[in-house]
Amino acid sequence: MKMFLFELKKVWRQKKILWLFLLTLLCTLAIFQFNASEQEGKKERAFQRLETYQLGVNGLQRELGELQRKQELTEIQKNQHEVIRQMSLSLITWNRAIEGEEWANFYPLKLTFLELVNQYEEYGELFPSLTGQELLIEKEMTEWYIEHDIIYEDEEYPVSPHLIVKEVSTLAFSLLGLFLLLLLFGNTFTVEKEQHTWLTIQTQPINKWNLLVSKYISLLFSTFVFMLLFIFFGFSISSIFADYTLSLQYPLLIKEGEMYFILPAIHYIIRVVIIFFCAAMVLFGIVTFFSSILKNTFITVMLTSFITMIGFSLTEINSYLQVVWNPFQLIRISALANSIPTAGDWVYPLAALVWSILLLMSSYFMPEIRSHTLLNITYFPPFKDNNGKNRTIKNIFVFEWRKVRRKKLYMQINILLLLFVTIGYFILFQQSNKQENEYLEKLQDTTILDFMITEGEKSKLIYNELREQTGESVYDDLIAGVDRTVEYFKERADKSKEAVNQFERKNWSALYLYQLLENQVAAGEIDTGGYFIGTRVDDIGKFTIEVSIKEKEWLMENNIQPIFKGEYSPTIYHHQFSDVENKRAFEEENRKLDSSGLYSSYLFTTYYLYFIPILLCLFLFGGGLSLERGKKPTINWLKIQPILVNNLYVSKLFISILLSILSSIGLMVIIILMGTVFNRFGDWNYPILHYNHESIVASSNYTGMISNGYGFHFLPLGEYLIYSIVLIVLCLTFLITFTMFLSTFLRNTLTVFVLSILLNAGGYYVASKLIPDFAHLIPFTFFNVPKVLNGELSIVLDNPNIQYLTGSLVLLVLSFVFMFIGSIILRLNNKKGKESNIVTNNKNYEERM
Repeated sequence: MKMFLFELKKVWRQKKILWLFLLTLLCTLAIFQFNASEQEGKKERAFQRLETYQLGVNGLQRELGELQRKQELTEIQKNQHEVIRQMSLSLITWNRAIEGEEWANFYPLKLTFLELVNQYEEYGELFPSLTGQELLIEKEMTEWYIEHDIIYEDEEYPVSPHLIVKEVSTLAFSLLGLFLLLLLFGNTFTVEKEQHTWLTIQTQPINKWNLLVSKYISLLFSTFVFMLLFIFFGFSISSIFADYTLSLQYPLLIKEGEMYFILPAIHYIIRVVIIFFCAAMVLFGIVTFFSSILKNTFITVMLTSFITMIGFSLTEINSYLQVVWNPFQLIRISALANSIPTAGDWVYPLAALVWSILLLMSSYFMPEIRSHTLLNITYFPPFKDNNGKNRTIKNIFVFEWRKVRRKKLYMQINILLLLFVTIGYFILFQQSNKQENEYLEKLQDTTILDFMITEGEKSKLIYNELREQTGESVYDDLIAGVDRTVEYFKERADKSKEAVNQFERKNWSALYLYQLLENQVAAGEIDTGGYFIGTRVDDIGKFTIEVSIKEKEWLMENNIQPIFKGEYSPTIYHHQFSDVENKRAFEEENRKLDSSGLYSSYLFTTYYLYFIPILLCLFLFGGGLSLERGKKPTINWLKIQPILVNNLYVSKLFISILLSILSSIGLMVIIILMGTVFNRFGDWNYPILHYNHESIVASSNYTGMISNGYGFHFLPLGEYLIYSIVLIVLCLTFLITFTMFLSTFLRNTLTVFVLSILLNAGGYYVASKLIPDFAHLIPFTFFNVPKVLNGELSIVLDNPNIQYLTGSLVLLVLSFVFMFIGSIILRLNNKKGKESNIVTNNKNYEERM
């Protein structure tokens, strides 16, 4: 117990709890403020679902109204018509309640409408927008709301206490939260070795097992504080600033395929907390194990992160690894929290406990690696020639480089990045091949198309018989429609088979013609008779379909090898989906993967993986002058050398930037080389969609394409990659320069890192949410490289100046500005230091006299 309290006291004195307090407070405030700023659109989002229902009701009213006008309604259809009329009136009342913000009446009115839908389906017909299980779920959820007196809330941007805590829990109690805890507390063991206090501890009458357990429990206690702070701030901030009462019984829907479960918010929060705590137990167990072997904090944290991410990724893509006794299964926090609860869920905490004990025991029995440095001393001169006698800035550059080389961290980081790229590429290679094979197998399988053709022929025979029996001409139109439908399915089947055959012969045009047929049918350019493909225009949107058509034309024109899968190119304008799950399914169906060199590098950018080398370089070099301070203030020794502090600062900055750029560019080159060796180089002219702002579209010299009022053009993949490399390099340069600037007046390395990350994240939030009109002048905006390069950010923020050239200039200029200001600060501090030393020496001299 005393050792545990001793460890907690050390954590407290290091002010890590204070940083935890500030981080949780700022994150919760940011989430709440963002959601509160979106409350103006609450009514509009509530209306969107009603519009879907209204379209279904209007369509049925037209059909039944036409039959009523012709006096051809059957008895059942008369009952249906009456129910549809009541549904229309119910929607009008519901609409008025939303318009008047009578949120307490929202769910009772919705239940009335759902009961009418249920009544309509009892007459043998399905309501278009609510069928089967979807209707059942909506009804059960609505009844739950009414039973627990819950008023309507905007779940997309919630501000109520229970939903804010739910959103905060989902965001913070995840992989992101684990890595944040790892960065803050992952050095608990290794810092003792780095500062040589571990040797002092070993001379004390302290059992190693007690020491390991006390440190491990202090880490778990910090995790508990982390969770408690987020939950506390979530409840308190929303309770103070939002006019909502706490409702712990708020229902949350969990779906797994055809199965679903309604879970109260309090149960979900408890579930996430337990799973996150189990994941933290495993993570800190891994940290403890590596800390018993390694002596360097940076390598320990990076190796733990690397092993965790590899284990997580392999478990995520291989279902046979998703078993309870796999420690990395516990890291899949989101997947476990959003799975249907079962009686066997209690095994997860047990598995976490077992793995924690095993890792602690391994750490206990693992022999400590000792290096007898005093017995094997090798002298390395700081300079190769003249022992630095010329005192030029060149020697300082060499001195900084040799410091980096001797620490060996730079080489170890590059090896870690190489392992990351190798394993990541292996996963991409597997997934892309799997997608290609699945897509081609789907094209080869024409069973459904053959069935539709057969059914069409049967329908045609039935209509022919009815026409002969009744002599009515209405069947002529029906037969003609069936003929066009059958013709369409035959053409689709033929093109599907031809696409597979020609693909094997490396003739890509046949595949693109098949996909183009799908796009043209969705756009309504081809008459398919009575067949209409899943309301594609209404769901996807005209812009997305036309972009997909133009993309196929570009691909055929340049004879580019296909990248799978899907026939469409998702855009930011395919937001017409009324169901979020359908939207995600559409994006997943059209998620393109390829292991070629150029496209692998493109995926590296679009999935924001470039932040991995950026963050690694930040933690390796970003400490700047603060690394020279601390318990071993080497800065004091450097100050007494014939070296200008300014030169030291500039040399440290340039070496850091140079090595960071070499690592980042080298990583991109390795990705391209691996893709080229194991697959192919890729197509330089593969089209990448770029959105054009409306002000650019309105200009007289606009040469791009326009669809549905929105402008776009295609950017060759090769050019996109060049722009992305330049922008990533400039972002890295700015980040290191900015962090080094902070180190000129901040002494603590952790403070420098945390403040830098907070300012960067906060700067991006301010630019994108508070002052979007000036976002192009703020450097943090351009860290979102993929959305800057494809023009999406300029559309979302309605700022046409957010472009590649603007970002390059802003990042470059501000990098020089911060470097210049940092030099001035150091010069002034150095001057003040000299003056104070002169005054002190004079006083001492006078006292002696």
